[in-house]
Amino acid sequence: MEINRIFITLLFFLPNLAYAVPTFDQLKEQNPEVCKGITKDDGYQGFLDCTVRLRDYSERKLQSRLLVLRQDLDTLSLKAYRTNFERDQTAWEAYKKSHCAYVSTGMEKRAYDFQLNMCNLMENYKRLETLEGEPAFP
Repeated sequence: MEINRIFITLLFFLPNLAYAVPTFDQLKEQNPEVCKGITKDDGYQGFLDCTVRLRDYSERKLQSRLLVLRQDLDTLSLKAYRTNFERDQTAWEAYKKSHCAYVSTGMEKRAYDFQLNMCNLMENYKRLETLEGEPAFP
């Protein structure tokens, strides 16, 4: 009965993630190796494990992109741009932490874990999309 209540709670909050691009299912399909070995038979715990793996993968992907971007900025000797980028990145990290805490406030432990992981996952992919093509000039 407890699992059903948590599942219903999660279904209630899933529409809040609709703003995120791409969707959880799309991310799972684009990264099949990340959730390899997890099946529908694993139920909610498998779903949560996959979410955690995808979140960790998105974090590694973001850190890799940031490393390349910083190297590019240093190579181009764009000190002012690099300084402002670091300010922007720090502000984004604070936003992500605050926003994800906000959207998961007041939830039961399992629902909180799920919502927090999904929020971080989606925000990481939104940030990756934002950083695509940076620096914006040659």
